[in-house]
Amino acid sequence: MPRWPQSTGPKLCALPECRKPTVNYWKYCAKHYMRYLRHGDPQITKNLATLEGEYRLKAFEGLTYRTWNCWFWLGVVQKHEKSIGYGLFGSLYAHRVAYELYRGPIPEGLQVLHHCDNPRCVNPDHLFLGTSHDNKKDEASKRIRFGRGWRTV
Repeated sequence: MPRWPQSTGPKLCALPECRKPTVNYWKYCAKHYMRYLRHGDPQITKNLATLEGEYRLKAFEGLTYRTWNCWFWLGVVQKHEKSIGYGLFGSLYAHRVAYELYRGPIPEGLQVLHHCDNPRCVNPDHLFLGTSHDNKKDEASKRIRFGRGWRTV
C-alpha cells in the first residue's frame, strides 16, 4: 500500500523576515500577498507617491498592462464629475509619473498631454508636454467628448 507523505505543517511566507503562514496556495502571508497585488512587490511599505528610484519604477510597472499600443493603468482611477478617468499613483496622476520616470522632470507650468487621448494610457511614447492652451487646442482639434457634448474647432 502506498504511503502518503507526512504533512510538515503550514507553509510559511517566502520572505525570510516574516514567519507567518501563507494564504491558500500563494507563497506570501496575507499582508505581503496584498502588497504584492497592490504594488507588484511584497516588500513595498511606503505610500506610492513617496517611493523613489528602483522601487518607484517597479511599483509603477506592476500596475500597468502593456499592449502593442497603449499601456493601460490597472491601479486606482480618479472618478468625479469633471474627470474622465485618469489613473492615480498614490496622490499623483499616473501619466505624469510615467512621463517623469521615462522622460525626465516636468517643467513648471506645463501639462502632460496624450497623443492617443486615452486617459488611462501611461505609455511614455504617447505622452508629450504642453500648456493649458495647447491642451484645449488639442482637445478641440480632435473633437474630444467632454461634459455635455462634443467640442469642435
